Amino acid sequence: MKSRTAVFVLIAIFLLTACKPENEESAPSQTPSPQTGTVVLRSSDISFWHPFSAQSAAGKFLQDQIEAFNLNHPDNQIVSQPVGSCEIILREIDESSTDGSLPGLVWICFGANRAFQETASPIDLQTISSSDQLQNVLTGFDPLLLEAISSSEGTAAIPLNISTPVIFYRTDLFTQSGLDPLSVSAGWDNVLNAAYLLHDNTNATGLTLGLDSTWMMELLLAEEGGRMLDSSGIPVFNDRSVMGSLEKTAGLFADEAATISETPAHAATALKNGTVGMAVLSHEWGAELMGSAEIGVIPWPQNSVSAADIPFSGGSLYILAEEQIKQQTALEFVLYLIEDERLIQWSEQAGILPARSAALDAVRGSGASAVVDSAITVYDHGAIRTEYGIPYLAVQEIFTSTLDDILLQSVDTDEGLTEAFLKLSDRMGN
Repeated sequence: MKSRTAVFVLIAIFLLTACKPENEESAPSQTPSPQTGTVVLRSSDISFWHPFSAQSAAGKFLQDQIEAFNLNHPDNQIVSQPVGSCEIILREIDESSTDGSLPGLVWICFGANRAFQETASPIDLQTISSSDQLQNVLTGFDPLLLEAISSSEGTAAIPLNISTPVIFYRTDLFTQSGLDPLSVSAGWDNVLNAAYLLHDNTNATGLTLGLDSTWMMELLLAEEGGRMLDSSGIPVFNDRSVMGSLEKTAGLFADEAATISETPAHAATALKNGTVGMAVLSHEWGAELMGSAEIGVIPWPQNSVSAADIPFSGGSLYILAEEQIKQQTALEFVLYLIEDERLIQWSEQAGILPARSAALDAVRGSGASAVVDSAITVYDHGAIRTEYGIPYLAVQEIFTSTLDDILLQSVDTDEGLTEAFLKLSDRMGN
């Protein structure tokens, strides 16, 4: 009974964290996110919404590329507007689609492509470029990646980056607890056991989860061979057989050996301060975290039941500008940004993992970063999150709308647990 109740508490924490506004970020439109402050856009400017903070290494590199591009495009300038997480971008897109304040260019995470395409009307790139030019560009990407972000309306997106889950850890706390990173990385059960040891042997919390809620939930379900949706788009996480990993992880929260961070930045700060021993984050945080000799990294454990299905994320670029001249300039910028040499530099300076195959292969052979090496290991064993097009906001909305019902369900038997999740699945199916 305790473990099943803990599972629902874990789900509740996930959802409450996901639905909480992150630092009260406001709609970007004419006044973008607080990351950049107020930006006054000229009518000829092309606003570019993305998740790369202006203070991060990735954001600084991106701004340098925008400024270099704008030198040759004085009439239609690209204006960087870092908005926040994928969920925030989707929410702002949804709100802005009704008042005509959509950006000219936007980054959308892989797992939200279908949700985005149903909300906005991205430009079919075939209408603003020659078929030969577009084909030459697309041949530079993994066909499976292109298939995952494809639209029935045509080619609307060009992949930019890949993002994978990794585990950052405190080397000093591992030593204090007698832990070996290689053995910890051998499986999720080992990670959970390490969290208990860290909690028992140090003053730190053993583990904090810093990924967005749906991504983290997918990872935990994948540990038992489960998914949120099956190949037909039908919810399957109600299956009792895939609840094991949730129950194990929920036990950590019941014993106060783990936490869910309010934002990824909170998780990174806790790790830097030594108040947690391990943090699950996307690999890009390595650019900020790995400057300390006391922080190391291991890939997401590879020996789970469905190691070939570890869900990784990333993002694609969509053009929304209505004026043809802006569409052309936005496309020029996208093609400029995904040039192999530029993507390789972005990886070297900020840990970005290129989605373009040639650039990714060059990064793969460089051996320049333990974090990037770990990220590529996960990518090589992973599955694109959009394989079944999980719509973030829809999943969260359905979870939230039925959360009270689920928590009120009798879960003292397997039948009660299954009944609760069947009810949730029925809502998702509708």
